[in-house]
Amino acid sequence: MKKYLLRPLFRAIMKKASSETRVKIGYFRSYNKWPNIKNPRTFNEKVLQRMVYDKNPRYAELADKYAVRKYISEKIGEEYLIPLLYVTCDPETLLKLKDWSHTVIKPNHAAGLVMLFDEDPDIKEKERVVAKTKEWLKLDFSNVADEWHYSMIEPLVLVERKITPENVIPRDYKFHCFRQNNGDIKYVMQVVDGRFGTVSKGYYLNSLDQCVWHHGDGCHHLTEDEKSKLSEVLVLHDLIMGKEFKYLRIDWYLIEGKIYFGELTFTSGAGRINGFGANLEKQMAEWWLPE
Repeated sequence: MKKYLLRPLFRAIMKKASSETRVKIGYFRSYNKWPNIKNPRTFNEKVLQRMVYDKNPRYAELADKYAVRKYISEKIGEEYLIPLLYVTCDPETLLKLKDWSHTVIKPNHAAGLVMLFDEDPDIKEKERVVAKTKEWLKLDFSNVADEWHYSMIEPLVLVERKITPENVIPRDYKFHCFRQNNGDIKYVMQVVDGRFGTVSKGYYLNSLDQCVWHHGDGCHHLTEDEKSKLSEVLVLHDLIMGKEFKYLRIDWYLIEGKIYFGELTFTSGAGRINGFGANLEKQMAEWWLPE
């Protein structure tokens, strides 16, 4: 009973606390230890340091799932973009779309919010979607974990072409890229397989042949075809990162032999990713040089 009574008090205290205090408490609740933000020694601590002290407005621009399309098109070409069918700030206009089959609906200013349609839903389902997307547009995603730059993104609803066959959830290839002083890019590639089912994650250290850590009961191995296609994006990372960022996560999908850009992320997991393992987290921190 005391727990439920204390929750409103805890929320009130957190609301008035500084962002640094809130991210430290959030980290403590995840790891049962306090982070060292001023002198970070792990990857997650480096993410927290960026969240608290680095206010680069470019993070908001490029974390915006709509605005980043122009950036990617200019850097590597629009052929890597998932087809965009519609964008709106008024969810009611979604009802004007005649056919929702083979579409993905999501906001541009948040993570983990998405609806997929293989067939055109009936009007009741469409009205439910409109109501849900209205809730999305009211959401300030920066309040979830103090990733401040999401508050600077003007909320929109995007309708993309669904690029996967029916009932197929694509693998997600997340490249954590680190620019070195000599211009090279070192990376950890995190492959996520079996989302919404039996999840498996594998971590490849600066090589698509070297899986140094994995967890989960699904498949984390790469086929030779995957390695061949993913090797192509390693060159693209240099164009996307430029000289502007020391760390950037670049996500990709590989669907029926074609590479698609996913998103750019500057504060991965809000500094609370516990899947890397201690050794890999330390290596990633060493590769992340001062901005």
